[in-house]
Amino acid sequence: MRSRVTAAVRVSDRRWNLSLRDGATVLLPESEEAPAIHRLAAFQASTRLLDRPVVLIDMRLPDRLTIRELPAPAPAETSSTSNTGSSRGALPSPSAH
Repeated sequence: MRSRVTAAVRVSDRRWNLSLRDGATVLLPESEEAPAIHRLAAFQASTRLLDRPVVLIDMRLPDRLTIRELPAPAPAETSSTSNTGSSRGALPSPSAH
């Protein structure tokens, strides 16, 4: 776990957030930081949680773990829908001006 943490940020002078090197943030519970970090390490060992596209892990409630993952990429437009001639939502090409 230690190798993944880039910063510990104090929040409202009562609890900590951990910033991870992949950009994720872990919200730790007040006065229960060490047990929460051990719980996170156990999740990592069993589910590889930190290897997923996670943005936020909220551990502030002792009976649950809330995870926010990166949104799934939008499906690519298929050729059958791109030939409709509609430019709705498209930016004008530079040569159109």
